[in-house]
Amino acid sequence: MSYISFDTSYQRSNPPEHLSYKLYTLREARNCFSGNILEMAFRTSKINLFSATMLVMGSIIGSGVFKKVAPMTQNLGSEYLVLLAWVFAGIITLFGALTFAEIGSRIPHSGGMYAYLRVAYGDKLAFLYGWGCFAVMQSGSFASMSYVFAESVCTLFSLNSALAAKIAAVSTIWFLTLINYQGLKLGSLIQNVFTLGKILGIIFVVAAGLFYFKVPITPVMDIKSRSDIGVGLFFASMLSAFWAYDGIANIGYISEEIESPSKNIPKTLIFGVSAVIVLYFTINFSYFRILSIDQILKVANTKNSVFVIEAIRSLLGNLGALVMILFVCVSTFGCANGSILSSSRIYWAMSRDRLFFKSWGELHPTFLTPHRALIGQAIWGSILIFTGSFDELTDRLIFSSFIFYGLGAIALWRLRKRKVGNTYFTVPSLVTTLYALFCASLVAVTLWTQTNQALSGVLLIASGIPVYYYWKRRLRE
Repeated sequence: MSYISFDTSYQRSNPPEHLSYKLYTLREARNCFSGNILEMAFRTSKINLFSATMLVMGSIIGSGVFKKVAPMTQNLGSEYLVLLAWVFAGIITLFGALTFAEIGSRIPHSGGMYAYLRVAYGDKLAFLYGWGCFAVMQSGSFASMSYVFAESVCTLFSLNSALAAKIAAVSTIWFLTLINYQGLKLGSLIQNVFTLGKILGIIFVVAAGLFYFKVPITPVMDIKSRSDIGVGLFFASMLSAFWAYDGIANIGYISEEIESPSKNIPKTLIFGVSAVIVLYFTINFSYFRILSIDQILKVANTKNSVFVIEAIRSLLGNLGALVMILFVCVSTFGCANGSILSSSRIYWAMSRDRLFFKSWGELHPTFLTPHRALIGQAIWGSILIFTGSFDELTDRLIFSSFIFYGLGAIALWRLRKRKVGNTYFTVPSLVTTLYALFCASLVAVTLWTQTNQALSGVLLIASGIPVYYYWKRRLRE
């Protein structure tokens, strides 16, 4: 009988000098969670730096950048304040990416934030993060993206039925699940193609705005006319930008399936997030060259409208709008694919730690993918779409992501103190401190200004506590 040995120290909350080794047969190893097993026992497919960067960008760029400028302008009423909100949100996001780059370099294991929190704080907090991802943060993300994609497709074919949109959304989820079921390489190829399509779409809008330049640049002095803007309103507008920037943690979920993860995770986060910041700023600058503030506010007050489609329609007519609808389809389809691909690895990691359904930790004997985790999250995502509750749930839990992001930043200090892992990248302590403080501030402001929604989000996360103790009891048995 053939056996292999692997280090399981990353699963413990102790420092790395406490090592544990265990013998597994190759048959048993097939169904075990460990990056070392995948590398030693199988010739696993891994994605390179380019594909990993495309996954980072593809997981971030969804529908937000095409829609959020309208409500942000409605809140702030100034081109410069809107652009400032995008830049500020981008800088904070980059601070977060730099922080998670070092953590990912220290702990290059699948599960991403779940694995980071488990090493830093233990099982309970890590489980609550995984539970929140499954309940809505990740499942709701790919469900909502699939629904936006389905709505765009229905618009193309003049189908106004809500039921048709839901059926199309569920079909999208299962199609993408099937793609990712059949291997990382295929899912990564789809991600690369559609991410490049998104970038082309953004370049198309930027070129249109700069070429036509219908609206002149407004004087900087117009900010003074908005002296009524408070910190709370600016933060509320930034939440819209953060929703468009969300997805920086996704690359960590598949760490073990990236070539040289300790070296490439920092690179892919820095390259990917920096590129997205540039793309977001240029496309929003172009929006204000296509439509005036009053025209943007008019679009904001129009129900069921996607801003970028109406903006291009004003320049290039219905044909231009049709092209833009196709780009929105490409963007949301690619974003949903990235979320489905990466999210399943969280539940795979939880299962291998005996904190979730046992079968979800199994790898497909041929494709070497977490096939049961993929199917399980697809079932739950489909339920969210048909109940119609995912939009409300994701709105309530956007701020919850920043609770865990902040805890992740603090975790870096704990990891450094305990000298966990070797890192090829070190972020300045000031960057991590500023990011943690901002996360705390954003959570506090949200609790103050949107108390009911924030508390309901906290309660939904907390509902995982009895589930955690149930799994721990099963583990003891």
